[in-house]
Amino acid sequence: MLKRTLTGILLVVVLVPLLVLGDWYFALAASFIAYMANYELLNMFSKEEPVLKSIKFTLPVWSAITVAFSFFDKTMLMPCIVMGIILFLIAMVINKNISFNTSMKLILSYIYGGCLPGLVLYLRNINLWIIVLVLVTVMLTDVGGYIFGYLFGKHKLCPSISPKKTVEGAVLGTLFGMICGCALYFVVTKVFNETILVPLSNLNICLEVLSIIGITLVLSIVGQLGDLVASRIKRANDIKDFGNIFPGHGGVLDRFDSTLLAASVMYVICYLIGVI
Repeated sequence: MLKRTLTGILLVVVLVPLLVLGDWYFALAASFIAYMANYELLNMFSKEEPVLKSIKFTLPVWSAITVAFSFFDKTMLMPCIVMGIILFLIAMVINKNISFNTSMKLILSYIYGGCLPGLVLYLRNINLWIIVLVLVTVMLTDVGGYIFGYLFGKHKLCPSISPKKTVEGAVLGTLFGMICGCALYFVVTKVFNETILVPLSNLNICLEVLSIIGITLVLSIVGQLGDLVASRIKRANDIKDFGNIFPGHGGVLDRFDSTLLAASVMYVICYLIGVI
């Protein structure tokens, strides 16, 4: 527990300044996360797919490049993703050692591990407070789920995937994360007069409240889903952690699985409401 706590503090000390500074500082961090997340998935899959062993170190470079392109030119993110998928499909056709299953694992590793950090960077470049809203909602949902699950948990949520999670912890954690996310939004927008989501600030107060409640609720639920998805992948491949780069926490995906999925949904929300 001490090791986990110290690592968590170190992560905060390193990542928060990079997040606040933004620019190429955070772009480098996002590219590193993309490389490591892609590598962790490929390394996991290489146990059953020997062909991946020879490329698990080099292929993630394309993920880092994809994220870097999204920093220099945000319109390049989607073209890079599409190009990567097409290249993996072509490789399946011309290389008989790459089966359909292997190709699908390559695509999953590239998109889930390597490209979602690019969406986090994209949101940061739009507005610092957007990604802060995602982080606060997701992290405090996790904290609330742990505390309330410990205090009141009786019914298992998904015992075959994550035995420690309970229905009570999930529900109360969702409410806690949603309330904290809403509180952050209104403190920032009404007290400090900062803008987070421009279209919401143009609504009347009732619609604005309902909208941010809905957004934080979705983020809270998706964050928990991201954790369960990662747990399901690990159990299916008989591993405890994706990696060991963060002592006490595991790998990059162990630490950021919830955030990556929630940020991707926030990207969609921003697109739908006209922020992007």
